[in-house]
Amino acid sequence: MAFLKRNLRNFYTVFFDDGSCKIKFRNLNSQKVILKEYFNTVRPKDGDLFKSVNEYLKDAKKDKKSYVSVIDGSLKHSLVMENSDDLKDKLTQKIDKNIIAILDEDKFQKYKENLEVNEFEYISPFKVLYFLYKNCKLDGVNLFLIKFHQTLAIMVASKDKVIDAKMISLEKSYEKMILENLDLDINSDEIFCAAIEDYLKEFYEKHDDFIEKIMVYGSVGPEIGYYIFTKVFIKTEVGMEDVIDFANKINIKENF
Repeated sequence: MAFLKRNLRNFYTVFFDDGSCKIKFRNLNSQKVILKEYFNTVRPKDGDLFKSVNEYLKDAKKDKKSYVSVIDGSLKHSLVMENSDDLKDKLTQKIDKNIIAILDEDKFQKYKENLEVNEFEYISPFKVLYFLYKNCKLDGVNLFLIKFHQTLAIMVASKDKVIDAKMISLEKSYEKMILENLDLDINSDEIFCAAIEDYLKEFYEKHDDFIEKIMVYGSVGPEIGYYIFTKVFIKTEVGMEDVIDFANKINIKENF
């Protein structure tokens, strides 16, 4: 039954977030039936996170039918809505017609040097947001965001087009809040909301579009939706889709 094994495909999604890492794995047969899957948090081994990650990826190096995707929340990610000559010297990823992600080239080189795999795809968080956006029924203008430990990936879109996209630093929001009130007892939810408020202020200075709903993805609790609503008065929902799991499904969709 060796031919059956040859038709198996492995899909790994490696999610780096501020010194931590999680891996989603699926093993599928030729009928796309999941035979094995796991979702693990990876701990550094002897202080080396890549050493631990490579233990999970050791089979991917030997198997030509293994597909590895890597995602992170680097501030250097961006999104443009048109192609131009200015992109020639940048590391880019075409997501859709005239929807192009600009990737963090320094991080890409770091992964290339440290991940022991034949090849991998470096996925922009905006690619994940774009697929989430296309996967939902949209009326009006929505703000989609992925919360990382230190950053937010934000994309605003209507039914017909992407209007804006930006990476936001949560650390900068924290520093701003400290400067404005040195006695303030700040928690992570307040920093999160302050970053969204600052972005909305900036967005409305440049655009006439009115954001009707905010969709939040990432490691957040369900109660954050109401908390954000009380701060910005925009209907807010926490998306049911797990970002890492969803990125893994994108990997399968594009490579099977």
